[in-house]
Amino acid sequence: MLDTMAEGRLIVGMLRGTTNEMMTYDLNPEESRERTDEGMELILRAWKEPQPFGWQGRHFHYRTVSVWPRPLQQPLPPMYALGTSSEASDFAARNHIGLGVSFGPFDVMGKVTGYYKEECARYGWQPEPHQIIYRANILIAETDEKAQQALAQYPREAVFPLKAGVGAALLELDQRTVAGEGRRPAHVNRVLPINFCGGPDEIVAQLKQCREQIGAGVVDLSFQTPGSEHPDQLMEALELFGKNVLPHIRDI
Repeated sequence: MLDTMAEGRLIVGMLRGTTNEMMTYDLNPEESRERTDEGMELILRAWKEPQPFGWQGRHFHYRTVSVWPRPLQQPLPPMYALGTSSEASDFAARNHIGLGVSFGPFDVMGKVTGYYKEECARYGWQPEPHQIIYRANILIAETDEKAQQALAQYPREAVFPLKAGVGAALLELDQRTVAGEGRRPAHVNRVLPINFCGGPDEIVAQLKQCREQIGAGVVDLSFQTPGSEHPDQLMEALELFGKNVLPHIRDI
């Protein structure tokens, strides 16, 4: 329905989520991967299947599935599996959809997307740059010095800290990545890192490095303005990015 109302502009990202979210709904976190895969397979089939069908899986049971209206974009809207595990890459490659990674260092995320490309080749296709998304935080200022001063005000601890034992258990379950155990710690109830920081020229250089190492054709940026909740500061950051960064990255 959204794709129809938006005249074919819907983009879909499907993710497993984090262990603390599974616990909120009293689900077994160790089943989250297979539950997510089955749910995504059900969605993909529901959008592509022209006739009603039944679904009797391990986690989802429907006597009749029939989606109407069907997505305006055929056979599917642009879709991404989101995650850094080998399972997320395998699912994306097997179903010929994109992959989204987030918040990790460029070199670590590059190993994840490299594995994804290898899996795509194994299934007989190669993803386009726009089929790899990197989601990140950005802190941009007029100069590198001002950006570093703002970074010093960026919060270091979560607002609602978990008990030590609970946090440790969640981290142990959530830290698996293609790059190996412990290379990219999970951000369970933690403040997410700043991935891009500096003046316009430094941001351009960092974006080029991101493209080279991760291969991302799409960067999903969350603009941070620590130390001030005034909306003008956010608008100034957006304007600075639009005027002094965008013109220099369109061709990378």
